[in-house]
Amino acid sequence: MNGVWGTWQQNAPIVIKVAVIFINISIFNSSLNKKGNIMKNILVVLTLFIFSTSAFAGSCPMMAGKVKSKIEQVQKLHDAGVKAHSEGNHSKSEELLNKALELFKS
Repeated sequence: MNGVWGTWQQNAPIVIKVAVIFINISIFNSSLNKKGNIMKNILVVLTLFIFSTSAFAGSCPMMAGKVKSKIEQVQKLHDAGVKAHSEGNHSKSEELLNKALELFKS
């Protein structure tokens, strides 16, 4: 489960767009008022960017769990397919092995 906010890969474009908006605002503000606003805005953007990357790092264990689950499912199908093949039931073997391959595509 990716949670409410999804994974970093899904949200990276959003974070980048927000950063670009803040930078554009800071450039516009600095042209109107040159009393250090640009540095404040750049600091805000960098802080948001740094903390957003660590916030999305929590999705790694969830993704690893999904991968492990799929590997276990594929291993079971593989073992059953090899067993069916060794017993001479080739149609059942092909069916099970194709199901295992489909799990890699999903």
